[in-house]
Amino acid sequence: MLPRSTARPALVTRGRGAAYIAVGLAAALVFMLVSKLVHVTLGLDLVPAAAVGFGVSLVPAYIGHRRLTFRSVGSKAAEVPRFLASSLLCFGLTLACTHIFASRLGLPDLAALALTSVFVPMLNFLLLAGFVFVRRQGAAARE
Repeated sequence: MLPRSTARPALVTRGRGAAYIAVGLAAALVFMLVSKLVHVTLGLDLVPAAAVGFGVSLVPAYIGHRRLTFRSVGSKAAEVPRFLASSLLCFGLTLACTHIFASRLGLPDLAALALTSVFVPMLNFLLLAGFVFVRRQGAAARE
């Protein structure tokens, strides 16, 4: 008989969805403000400026999801690399989905962005719950 895993995903609970959205909106605001600031003050093109904004927005996203959304007490040394990996995966998926929806399927830009804006955050939530902020069995959950 195989041993039971001592890890379990941080499942959806009441209030977790609202916290996820609030943290995501705060991180998006940081992304936009930093991107615009870097674009205007340093004169970088918008795409490289957005890359800087994305990198900076990962800090409040991680802190917010750790403290508010998932209330994690896990090891930061284990969570941070998983968070960065899942964030980079979602970043790449955002670009791929936008390309597929707009260029391959020929959807209008707004529709392509809207579909991407629904699909990627749903996947991101699952990654955060099942891969990044995984709780050990028997660990006290501070819900």
